[in-house]
Amino acid sequence: MRPRLKARLAQLAASGKHVAGLAALTAIVLATPIQAQIWQITDWDPACIADNGASCDLGDHGVAVVLEQLQDVSQKLKDMGFRSPHVQRSPPIDPNSPYIVHLQEEPITIEGTGRAGNYSLSDGKLSIAYGLFFALGTETDQYMGTAAHELFHAVQASYGNRQLFVSRESDWISEGMAEAIALALAGAGTGISSTGTPYLDYSLDNLASVTGDPDDGKYASYPFWLYLAKRYGGAPDSRYAIFHDFLVEAENHLNLGRSVAIADAALRTIDPDGLYDIYPAFTAEVGNHPGFFEDVIEVKPVPDQSATASVETEATVRPLAARAFSVDIPASVATEGNGSRAVEIRLETEDPDAFHLIVGDKRYDEVSGAGRNVYFETGEDLDSELFVRVVNVSRDAAASREQNFKLVVTVYQEFVEMRSDGAQSGDAGIDAPLSISARALGQFWGPMRLRLILEAGLDDPCMFQLDMIATDRRASLGMMLLQNGPMPPGDYPIAGPEPRETVGQQAHAQEYAGQVVATFILDEGHPLIGEYAMRYMGQAGVVTIELITPHWIVGHARIAGTWTTTRPTTLPYDAPPAGPRDLEIEVAFSVPNAAVASRVNVASCIGT
Repeated sequence: MRPRLKARLAQLAASGKHVAGLAALTAIVLATPIQAQIWQITDWDPACIADNGASCDLGDHGVAVVLEQLQDVSQKLKDMGFRSPHVQRSPPIDPNSPYIVHLQEEPITIEGTGRAGNYSLSDGKLSIAYGLFFALGTETDQYMGTAAHELFHAVQASYGNRQLFVSRESDWISEGMAEAIALALAGAGTGISSTGTPYLDYSLDNLASVTGDPDDGKYASYPFWLYLAKRYGGAPDSRYAIFHDFLVEAENHLNLGRSVAIADAALRTIDPDGLYDIYPAFTAEVGNHPGFFEDVIEVKPVPDQSATASVETEATVRPLAARAFSVDIPASVATEGNGSRAVEIRLETEDPDAFHLIVGDKRYDEVSGAGRNVYFETGEDLDSELFVRVVNVSRDAAASREQNFKLVVTVYQEFVEMRSDGAQSGDAGIDAPLSISARALGQFWGPMRLRLILEAGLDDPCMFQLDMIATDRRASLGMMLLQNGPMPPGDYPIAGPEPRETVGQQAHAQEYAGQVVATFILDEGHPLIGEYAMRYMGQAGVVTIELITPHWIVGHARIAGTWTTTRPTTLPYDAPPAGPRDLEIEVAFSVPNAAVASRVNVASCIGT
């Protein structure tokens, strides 16, 4: 305890007239509003609460702790630039007179509930139950709890926005901010309040607490205010001065009425997008744990026959709130692939601009168009579980409303498989079935603006090209689809050019737009042929695109091909083949488009 404060406390405790004198002063203060702007002193005088028969001993050690806390907290708030508190003084007419704190040992009864402290806005009366050391702290932990919380209410009251502190609708501001200050000045700026952490699936202005006590909900926004100070407030010893800036700015927007509208407008001086940006960012960093949600929906993609695993989950989210999902990524999907795997998570909603997708601690809402609210990761070593949150806050935060949405999760496995059932083809038998795994050698799809294509008459050309090679390098296949406009899922016929025709992009655009030009090669050493490789030109069949996104294409094809030439080219062109002249193969493929999607905007080629 500071020597000056200790001497003052001894002086007051020895005076039998002190309590009565302060009681008389209180009557004067009730008629004298206090709205000081500048801290001139940080001293405090104690007064016993004498109107309810409670115990009060100004010589108690708890009184010394309370006064020490109040003086130190006052000095810190003064140093951060806050206005001086709206609180009773002794005497009230002297700006240099100490502030009064009303004390009793037992809990203070307010609305039938015992409390460690209370602040009354109407008369500036600050009251504390000094006997509750669990709430007040000790001399070595002097700033925990009640003293800082209640004093900050008195500071809030010195700003010209009292309507924010007389309505339950605005408790999330007044109580949450005061609780944040109490933790911050205790050196526990990332700690947990005794009122518990919030459930973020409730609206920011109407939170519920993990304690289950309905009264704790009004304090539960404190992590939001701590985050605000950490992100925008600067150095740790002064970052909470940003609350001063907020309170000053809030005075300019009281005409907006609702606390969310006032807060959003005040926060736009800190971040131009206000709550539209701040709240998703808060959820990404602070709300990255299932413990912040009352309900976490489990999502388990189910494998299907196309080497994907997918699930669609419908849910509802409150305004200025988030829904949480635990996504379980399966170890494998139906078909064993030979390449990387990928996970895509996207949202489907009627109001995409109001939704914000968060996976882990990363946001996926900061782009526009088809890439907004889409998570996509690929690789051999994907996380087995993802923690996903969907935040609902509109650009006008006060206009946010409860909304429905659909979370779509797809797990892809990269693979290419070619096979033939061994049936007769033409006048040559197939001695061994064609059944091989392959890998994508290269793929391209997206908008095309080549001069030759434009000259051929396609003003909005889109192209999909896929080249694949067997893992044993004994077979390969290439196919290209070029058409005008989007390329939705569906069937695309195999073109039938002359077997020996060479089909370039211009010829494709002129004669075979909307059709697939396909060729495949069986290399020397393949069991179906002899000494030399054989090349086949597709003549009939169909390519089916099952799914197409900016990141992935899944489909299958049936291609009937006719032998066109052999290698090496020194042989006569019409040399008799050592394998079947006509061959039909089937292909299933699931391949990524991420390399292309990172370079060009492929959204215009996706059909709806």
